[in-house]
Amino acid sequence: MGRFQRAAAMVVVSLLLLFLATDGICRFGCPGGAAAAASPHDCEEDVQIRQQDEGPVPGDHFGRRTFSVEISNTSVDGIVLSNVTVSCAGIGDDFRDVTPRDNDFRRISESECLVNNGDQMTMNQPIVMFTYQSEAGQYPFAVTSASC
Repeated sequence: MGRFQRAAAMVVVSLLLLFLATDGICRFGCPGGAAAAASPHDCEEDVQIRQQDEGPVPGDHFGRRTFSVEISNTSVDGIVLSNVTVSCAGIGDDFRDVTPRDNDFRRISESECLVNNGDQMTMNQPIVMFTYQSEAGQYPFAVTSASC
């Protein structure tokens, strides 16, 4: 192997090692003007909260209805979530009537509730399911944070 071929092989090997070390992220400008670094994953977008009206509370004369809630990880990339918190400010007296499984959903501050005791949530499993009763209709739960 000649001097030029050896030098070319060293350049190729060096570039390959650099590519592998940076996970293929374009650090010095990408073709087509792509961003210089990959954007971080927004874990909150992988949390889905579904609610369903289960109907009036039997024997209740005040118009209270029962709602079921399911919170799940909908990541298509298999990302495991944890430390998921949901806004629950203003749920007030309705919160007394929340009937989750142990540690599925609990208040940790005036405005936030912890999902699944902060434990991992794998994709496409309805990890958290609970019901609550309300006169005012569905509560607007929203994800406030999540780790992945």
